[in-house]
Amino acid sequence: MAWAQSLPGTARLNLAQSGVSDVVDEDNSSWPEFRDTLPTEPLCSRGPSGRAIHAEFLAAVAERYGVTPNNIVPSLGASLSIMHTLMALVRPGERVLVEQPAYEALYRAPAVLGAEIVRLPRRATHRWQIDPDELEDLLTPNTKCVLLTNLHNPSGMLLERSLLEDIGERCAQRGVVVLVDEVYLDFVFDTREESFAMPAANMLETGISWSSTTKCFGVSAARAGWIVTRHEAALAALKDASRYLHVEVPVATSLMGRRVLTHADALTARARGYSEAGLTTVEAWSEKERRVLWNRPDHGLCGVLRLPRGSDSMQFADRLLHDHGALVVPGDLFECPGTVRLGFGCPTGELEEGLAAISHTLDSLAH
Repeated sequence: MAWAQSLPGTARLNLAQSGVSDVVDEDNSSWPEFRDTLPTEPLCSRGPSGRAIHAEFLAAVAERYGVTPNNIVPSLGASLSIMHTLMALVRPGERVLVEQPAYEALYRAPAVLGAEIVRLPRRATHRWQIDPDELEDLLTPNTKCVLLTNLHNPSGMLLERSLLEDIGERCAQRGVVVLVDEVYLDFVFDTREESFAMPAANMLETGISWSSTTKCFGVSAARAGWIVTRHEAALAALKDASRYLHVEVPVATSLMGRRVLTHADALTARARGYSEAGLTTVEAWSEKERRVLWNRPDHGLCGVLRLPRGSDSMQFADRLLHDHGALVVPGDLFECPGTVRLGFGCPTGELEEGLAAISHTLDSLAH
């Protein structure tokens, strides 16, 4: 996060994004509901009108997950949901298993809380899946939870449904809670797939899921997020933690969250268009650019691009940005040295120019 916030506000060619662009930035009359003037009075009210908006948002999330509104805890985006959930459940000295490689916040947040962090490998050689026997060997009486992403960040790989069920059963036997950041799971467009992993909150006895409107729906600034669980003790702790983190989410956040979920099908179709077009473009380029290895993601808008042997990902990203104004995420920031995370959710022309810039940078570093 420090790296991302240290960069200029926008690169000319942004291949670092992991979600679709903001829907309101498009010149598209199909989205008038996101341009309407927001009603000031209820958005500033702690009275009945504001409470009604909160209730409608919770009902929209509950319908999406097939649970009751009582099983939903609103939060300010998926990023805060990580800290929110860990703050509610984990105490200093307790063990937290965190996948590796990982999004930085997954291991930084439990460290802030004084947890003992143990890493759980996800290996590229095994399609970034988890070995459940390896996981079970790491469980101890002091293990509080297992922390995962699905889709995996940065690889975009899906945790297979049978595997997630196996993990959940093994953890439930030990009283260990399974926490899954599912902010990318909405990119699994065809949920009829046999391997489709339903939200952990739906599948697992001790599962907790969280997501937001940011990645697939293109409404990032609203910070509308939610945490879902059927685990009664965890649910009570999550609601208690809310009182200290944000008291309650802003009414405007709940209103925008409800609007997004009301139009989820149309927004998902938009994301699917970006995903399919971008993946086609990257696949065609990678067939010709043999100096790199493209790890095709299962779903989503980003994947791992392995650079030539001996490459420094930070140096490569710096050169790419400096020489061509193109931005990718250095793999070192995801514990994947020698790689970059390549996002392909931008317009085709921009993506093609960015990929060409990667090839030119490979040329320059080879001399």
